[in-house]
Amino acid sequence: MMAASMLAACAQDYTIANQAYSLYRQGTIAFDNGHYDTAEQMMLAATSYLGQDNSQLLVDSGSEYSSLECAKKCYVSREIYGNRVEYYPNEYLAKIRYQKKQLVIKGERLAKLDAPPRLKAELRLEDLDGNRILDAGETGMVNISVQNIGESRADELMFVFQSKLASLSIQPSQYNLASLEVGEKRHFEVSIKNHYGSLTQEGMVTMLAKERDQSLEGNTHLSLSTTLRAYRPPNLALTPLPDNKPITAGVKTMQEYQLCNHGQQSLYELSLGLNKQDIDSNYSKLEPEKIRLIKPSRCLIIQAYFRPDITLQERHRLTTGLIATDGNQTRQTLHLNSIISYASMEDLIYQQP
Repeated sequence: MMAASMLAACAQDYTIANQAYSLYRQGTIAFDNGHYDTAEQMMLAATSYLGQDNSQLLVDSGSEYSSLECAKKCYVSREIYGNRVEYYPNEYLAKIRYQKKQLVIKGERLAKLDAPPRLKAELRLEDLDGNRILDAGETGMVNISVQNIGESRADELMFVFQSKLASLSIQPSQYNLASLEVGEKRHFEVSIKNHYGSLTQEGMVTMLAKERDQSLEGNTHLSLSTTLRAYRPPNLALTPLPDNKPITAGVKTMQEYQLCNHGQQSLYELSLGLNKQDIDSNYSKLEPEKIRLIKPSRCLIIQAYFRPDITLQERHRLTTGLIATDGNQTRQTLHLNSIISYASMEDLIYQQP
């Protein structure tokens, strides 16, 4: 009875293995003949016999399987219990779907010969100070608008941005769009920076547009021109506000100053600090400490928190300086010029304890 059960189980395993192999084999033949839909159906059916690893069909190639022909993507390995035959229908499925996709792409390419996509594009520069001129150290944005005004979809668009000037950098230098349908409009932007080593000259940014099927027409080559300015050191001035409270030696204070750009160019990425010549180094702070932009002939209010050295005399003019460092690491020291005064202490009476 037990022997009969074992024979029945073996026969069932043999039948399943042959069913799986038959589907797999039909799929390989259909694939070789270019019948990709049939091949896909056969391989999908074969995958229903896959094991838990969901990748291979395992067949014990004992005497009962000796007549099986090893098809493509079939691997035979010898083990202690006999040979193992492995089939990989999922690998064929990937190849089948790739070939089907290529047929679709080929058909689209043929259609685009008669009705190609056409690109309408516009480039616009936006800079920090709004004068459409890039000073040394300034970063602007190039806003790009693209629209497909053609008769077919544009696929796998690639936009490449270039400049012949080493001082002009563009990030990112390449922008990709998966597709652009007929009539569809898209917007994106790239940053453009004029580095501190720049000369005063005209700068040119070019945009090259390419499409997967090389069928794109229209604005495939556009240029944007802008003026670049060479670097000039900062020309800043610092003035105490007239309504500041009197400064007393050894007493914490907050003073406000007007920081003005007297230069002809905007200043970018300023860092501010105090050199602490005659103030307590443990108590000093500036607000703000970072300034992104000061336009020409513009001023900002700076708040300085500090405590003058306790040994300073009446009418002493502070020599502590505000240090302004721009993005080119050029430093300018501006003295606070605030004056020590004991006038606010005249009404205080000292009593012997």
